[in-house]
Amino acid sequence: MRDDEDDYTDIETPDFEEPPLDPVAARAASFTKLVALVDHIRNEEAKKETLLMLAAIRRSFKTLPTGDLTSMPGGKPM
Repeated sequence: MRDDEDDYTDIETPDFEEPPLDPVAARAASFTKLVALVDHIRNEEAKKETLLMLAAIRRSFKTLPTGDLTSMPGGKPM
């Protein structure tokens, strides 16, 4: 290995026994792995890029606005 290369072999990231079942789970898994690694990145440009990627993954999760929610029959009254 060259002196200017970082060695990340000692960093433990979460292992997933099976691939995520859907795109949301895949994004959540990617987010979790990046969060585990970001503090170990020494190259400032690479760290900035990683933080931008984390922000993009976080923004990719969508929540329905309250106006788009409907109640289900048989549920508790609000």
